[in-house]
Amino acid sequence: MRFTVALQRQRDVLGWPVRQQAATGLGDAGEVAGLEPLTKALKDSHPTVRRLGVEAVRRLGNAGLRNAVLSHPIRDVLVELLHDPLRDTRIASARTLGSLGEVEVLREFTPRSSRDRREWERILQGAIPR
Repeated sequence: MRFTVALQRQRDVLGWPVRQQAATGLGDAGEVAGLEPLTKALKDSHPTVRRLGVEAVRRLGNAGLRNAVLSHPIRDVLVELLHDPLRDTRIASARTLGSLGEVEVLREFTPRSSRDRREWERILQGAIPR
């Protein structure tokens, strides 16, 4: 799987745009094998790679791999990303967890800003954009 190979290479060899494309491709592929490299994408130093990795996990969950995602360590990384310094990544992670049915995690978490709190409320009410 070329996307897996791209994510696993050294950061010196591949720039963040290639890692970003790889994360997106893994989500589009709809295969459980993408969870391990996506776990690395969620820990990437570049915020865009992290956010697109989160969105890729959400697509995998929506593609019928919900149980695989929830039983994989990637679920815990999604929870950690609720603390990400970048708001887009925090919101993407909250939306992904909400779409996976992990609303208890979101209820237990206290968002930092009023903007984040408003988005949490929308997610808890089931208003999660596709």
